[in-house]
Amino acid sequence: MSSTITGSAVTRAGGGGATEWTNAGGSSGGAGGGGNGGGSAGTVNTGSGGGAAGFNNNGWHQGPSGGGGSGIVIIRAPKAAASTTGSPDTTGTGGGTYIYKFNNTGSITF
Repeated sequence: MSSTITGSAVTRAGGGGATEWTNAGGSSGGAGGGGNGGGSAGTVNTGSGGGAAGFNNNGWHQGPSGGGGSGIVIIRAPKAAASTTGSPDTTGTGGGTYIYKFNNTGSITF
């Protein structure tokens, strides 16, 4: 899914790739950080899905599925926050618009 909340188009939340019965690698993950088939993880801070577990050439399960990518919370506000906790990435975009990106726990007060 593409979003311009941060001022430029960024794709996040890609789906995880599938694995084919006879191809241990499987298919590619979706745009935005989805893990590839064969068990690769989704990209961190994108909310993307992990790739499905792979199979060897005999059709036997081979390894675990990839974990999903951690999420991100993005807040766009018309004024600066009075306070924040955690470690948000803060960007002023001009015209009094502020963007706060949380990749971990935190809080914001206006």
